[in-house]
Amino acid sequence: MLLYTARVAAIALRQRRMPRIAPLDSVALSFRAWPWHCDNNRHINNARYLLLMDYGRTAWVSRIGLVDAIVRERLHFVVGGSHLLFRRPVDLLEPFTLRTRLAGWDDRWFFVEQTFFRADGRVAVRGLVRGMGRNPSGHLAPEALFALTGQPVPPRPELPEEFARWVSTCDASIEVLRADDPG
Repeated sequence: MLLYTARVAAIALRQRRMPRIAPLDSVALSFRAWPWHCDNNRHINNARYLLLMDYGRTAWVSRIGLVDAIVRERLHFVVGGSHLLFRRPVDLLEPFTLRTRLAGWDDRWFFVEQTFFRADGRVAVRGLVRGMGRNPSGHLAPEALFALTGQPVPPRPELPEEFARWVSTCDASIEVLRADDPG
């Protein structure tokens, strides 16, 4: 936990010093598949991708200018669902890049696409994530979060079809969970 928190803070501070981007721009982070990322098959373990995706979303949040607002407004971000598609492995010691971009949003959720590219430029893993900004009072609509950056709030893009289908599946799964949850 301590190492994770330190790494997130380091990424946020490093990205904060870089030029700001618009919310619909993408952020790329470069990594190498170190032994602690890999499993016995000598490629990145599937669970490690989710951790690296946290780093990518941290970089994006920092680059759009939300770091000060996070502290000032006591914001935090939560993931409400993720979907990973594994196309090809990233092998031990191989360099790779993670590209994070905002695909769209609705009244409650951000929808983020995160793609891992191998050194040869081919897609290794693609992740879809829905996340939400929260403060002590509850969730904040994405437009309210964008307003905290001091940048103009971009017009809401149409959600790509792949995301729309995934969101529909997530919503149906949530309804099943609610029906099965005795609490």
